[in-house]
Amino acid sequence: MTQRLRVFELARELGVTILVIIQVAERLQLPVRRGVAELSPRQEQLIRIEVDRGGWRDKRRRAEPEPEWSNNPRPYPRYATCECCGLHFTYVGFKKQDWCEHCTDHYEIENESANRTINRLTDHEQRLRARLNYASGKATEFEAKMKSAYESRQKWKAALAEIAVGHEPTESGKCTCGASESPCATMRLLEYSNKGIARQVERLTGLSREELDRELYRDEPWKVNLIVDDDPATQTGTDSKPAALSSAPTNPSSSAAGIYQILCPLLNPALARP
Repeated sequence: MTQRLRVFELARELGVTILVIIQVAERLQLPVRRGVAELSPRQEQLIRIEVDRGGWRDKRRRAEPEPEWSNNPRPYPRYATCECCGLHFTYVGFKKQDWCEHCTDHYEIENESANRTINRLTDHEQRLRARLNYASGKATEFEAKMKSAYESRQKWKAALAEIAVGHEPTESGKCTCGASESPCATMRLLEYSNKGIARQVERLTGLSREELDRELYRDEPWKVNLIVDDDPATQTGTDSKPAALSSAPTNPSSSAAGIYQILCPLLNPALARP
């Protein structure tokens, strides 16, 4: 009895994938579904004929012509500054253009007539005024966005400061919020999340109520002191090394030292005291 070929063996022999054999079988309406399925001599013959004549390939893809490569690259938009009006413009091509499309008829030439000069200056005035109005509108738009961003920033800043004021240590060493230790978990989380913001909040809590209201609730929050009020706040607690925490001062009278002393065992249990 002749041994029947399996799908994967026929695919290996014909130099195609198993999926191709299964797809050809489906097109021929043959009950072949798996790569280990045995093929009858009749099925094997039909599949061989179909694979040899390439009928299993996508006819649409096969009918597509080969792309024609050209040695002439396509021109792309280029940017330039008009030597006549001084405005920026774009053009398509490989040859550099000195004038924009508006100035090709009136750019300055030697011994030009008065009418040409007047036409050139009149056209420049109109287009420069249009550009000025556009730039002025954009400047106003971005200024409004800037003020809105500073107002939103000021609200978040005030909210954090008011929360910190409600977590100040009491004379007994507890937190105002009722926690048995100070700084409490809320202030330790702020310190661990972002040290820069924690330093700003610590500075604000050191102000008097009048100074705090003047800084947090002023009418123009976008007018800031970049040296004091915009202190970089990008350093996070996750960047800290346990070695640096273990060498921090242990004087609990310093708020920063107290935070380090409490946070250190949380970051590295091996540094916790027995």
